[in-house]
Amino acid sequence: MRSDQGKVAGLRAGILLAALGVALAAQLPSLPDAALVAMLPMALAVAWLRAPVRPLALLACGFLWAVLRAHVTLLAVLPEALEGRTLVVHGSVVGLPAGDAARVRFDFLIARARQDARPIAYRGPVRLGWYRDAPRLVPGERWRLVVRLKRPRGRVNPAGFDYERWLFRRATSATGYVVSGTANRRLGASGRTGLDAWRQRLSRAIAMHLQDRPAAALIAALAVGDRSAMSREQWRVLAATGTAHLMAISGLHVGLVAGLVYFLVARIWSLTTTPLLWLAAPRAAAIAAVAAAAVYAALAGFALPTQRALAMIGVVMGAVVLRRRVLPATSLCLALAVVLVADPFAVVSAGFWLSFGAVAVILWGMSARVPAAGQPAWRRLVGRWARVQWLVAVGLLPFSIVLFLAFPLTAPLANLLAVPWAGLALVPLVLAAAVLVLPFPALGALLLQAACVAADSLWWLLVRLADLELMLRPVSAPPPPALLAACLGGLLLIAPRAVPGRMLGLVGLLPLLFHPAPRPGHGDFRLTLLDVGQGLASVVQTRAHVLIYDAGPRYGTGFDAGRDVIVPYLRARGVTRVDRLIISHGNSDHSGGAAALRSLMPTLETLSNEAAPGVRARPCRAGTRWQWDGVDFEILHPAVAGAWDGNDGSCVLKVSAPGGRALLTGDVERRAEAAMVSLARAKLRAEVLVVAHHGSRSSSSAAFLDAVRPRLALIPRGYRNRYRFPHAPVLRRLDERGVRVLDTARHGAIAVDVVREGGVRVARLERIADSRIWRARP
Repeated sequence: MRSDQGKVAGLRAGILLAALGVALAAQLPSLPDAALVAMLPMALAVAWLRAPVRPLALLACGFLWAVLRAHVTLLAVLPEALEGRTLVVHGSVVGLPAGDAARVRFDFLIARARQDARPIAYRGPVRLGWYRDAPRLVPGERWRLVVRLKRPRGRVNPAGFDYERWLFRRATSATGYVVSGTANRRLGASGRTGLDAWRQRLSRAIAMHLQDRPAAALIAALAVGDRSAMSREQWRVLAATGTAHLMAISGLHVGLVAGLVYFLVARIWSLTTTPLLWLAAPRAAAIAAVAAAAVYAALAGFALPTQRALAMIGVVMGAVVLRRRVLPATSLCLALAVVLVADPFAVVSAGFWLSFGAVAVILWGMSARVPAAGQPAWRRLVGRWARVQWLVAVGLLPFSIVLFLAFPLTAPLANLLAVPWAGLALVPLVLAAAVLVLPFPALGALLLQAACVAADSLWWLLVRLADLELMLRPVSAPPPPALLAACLGGLLLIAPRAVPGRMLGLVGLLPLLFHPAPRPGHGDFRLTLLDVGQGLASVVQTRAHVLIYDAGPRYGTGFDAGRDVIVPYLRARGVTRVDRLIISHGNSDHSGGAAALRSLMPTLETLSNEAAPGVRARPCRAGTRWQWDGVDFEILHPAVAGAWDGNDGSCVLKVSAPGGRALLTGDVERRAEAAMVSLARAKLRAEVLVVAHHGSRSSSSAAFLDAVRPRLALIPRGYRNRYRFPHAPVLRRLDERGVRVLDTARHGAIAVDVVREGGVRVARLERIADSRIWRARP
């Protein structure tokens, strides 16, 4: 018995070591040489044959396996020579397309491609947008499309969503769009036999029967994992209550389905005698439970939490079939092994840590817990369920703070009430409706209406809790040592009662929440040019004040620079309010994110001559001056009200400190530049210049550059933007004057410090400082 226990403990330790190797590979700043992967068979052999060095070999196995998968994914990326070229591709629609009448986003698996009527050696999965005259796409359909593609590329900022990492995990080799025209044509119908086609039909049936009811999107998410119809307000409520996992096919729901099927099959099987002669009821129920869990997980497209749940269910039910006993911790480790073999870079997703972390802290906190004697069964059940919520809240607090810079304090109460309701009422009704709505529309519609009532009841509660706005936020983004201390502190705090000194775990949580925010000194400032794609958003921070100059774009596809880039950056820097927002002019690539920024971050004052929609502002006029913390600010343009409009009406801001000056110019063009040179030449001198109009040839004239005499030029632009900014004449003029040029497309977010001692220095180039393996190119 002791020998078997030792083997099980060794198995768990080996899996954890291999997982650690995978996690280390995911932190690499660059891709190791492919020759290193050749050592993987040797590492496997050593791990199998040589016990003394087995831990090190298992660590190497995990590391090398992740490196191998990274090479396979990155070698399939679109060749650079094909970027922006018009290609004719043949392939099939994959997954569920999302969008509306104006645009559709979908995944497409290219089987073959041609350029200029010549076959090219390129194939693989791509993500496409169809923006005009898009037909209704069905998963599995084969199409001939004319497309323009680019390599996977995303915005790189100190905080916020990493689109490149998301594409890498999905093994997407390129992104692009369909060129509208008659050359695009359907080659063959899917026959609507595939799983994704069935998911789409079911999602459309739900939408048809529930019409415009808000709960329709929630029910579609629960039935087939289709969350494309969920609104921003619905996501806000779920995030504010920590219940986003309830409104999708999560590991919890897969477990509920497996448990329900196991119970029903076991009961039905035991009522008959003939089946028992060749298969016992528990074993038959276990097989049925795994099959049901697999089908339900497939409806979610095998999302990561469902992979974990399915693997654990498979281990537990496999033990039932084989009449073996498997400890929960062992089944969790085996599930970890299955997930990382299938997708080693799952370790870089939030879902991985939240899913496995939740199960781990429950197992740790509930171990060796003996219920109080003499208590009624219902009180014991409620007590255990309340403790589970406490364990999950405390155990996942460090991950929530690091991943989202927030923790909803209403989450324990929300989940305490919502999980039983969803598990016992909402999910069973949704599943019954999903099974019956296509073959028996009338009965399915009735069940959908019942599910809608259940969802509405739950949603009423969640909205009330979300409106309390009880969010725990750290002072600033915590560093890795603070995360480690918080994890150890959290584990001690939720430890079983036999562990002494549990309250000392609170000390470990303090660095996570109260890590001091970095701030410039008195008389210094930091200028950060954020990476918002083709647009402009910049932050000027002094000792105790923050100014935002332009708020970036907002696109119909859902991206909003204010919400998705600026606010996460400010929270990571410990900023709780914006003292002044300047919108240089009304173009959407400069003003689009202003409304979201103002709604999410208290903003004391806004200056603009062309206010963005929904934004009240006072005029921006030359001569406006103020000082914050020893740093001077002055508006240099426009000088006369109403004399300038459009790009030339941009507010031009100069920031001056003892260590240097910065000039932010919006989209001014040569006419406005000439006016400033004529009226305020002496004031234009600045060491740092944010180049006007993204580097357009219509701006940055020689006379203007001679007046400014910059040492450093920053260009806000999008990667392979359609305007082809920056233009060559502008770069040539800057080069002739010996100006160092940085741009957001090549360097990501750019931080420049202007300090009394040391002058102007580039503090951080985000794409270089945060180099990751998924941004590498073999």
